[in-house]
Amino acid sequence: QVMAVVQFVAMVGEAAGLIVRPLGGNGVALSPTLILQREHVDELIIKLAIAVNATFDFAKQEQLLT
Repeated sequence: QVMAVVQFVAMVGEAAGLIVRPLGGNGVALSPTLILQREHVDELIIKLAIAVNATFDFAKQEQLLT
């Protein structure tokens, strides 16, 4: 179940324009460019929020939350 959630957040993050890789357990890794400016960080956070919110909805729908 955890892997389904991690894979889902990676899939939605990618759809939002991020490079998100599922890691072991319940972690993900973001792969931004090596040099970031403030506006890039803001964009990354906005896109990650989209992925996390969609994943939360997915986990509720699949009754993965306890």
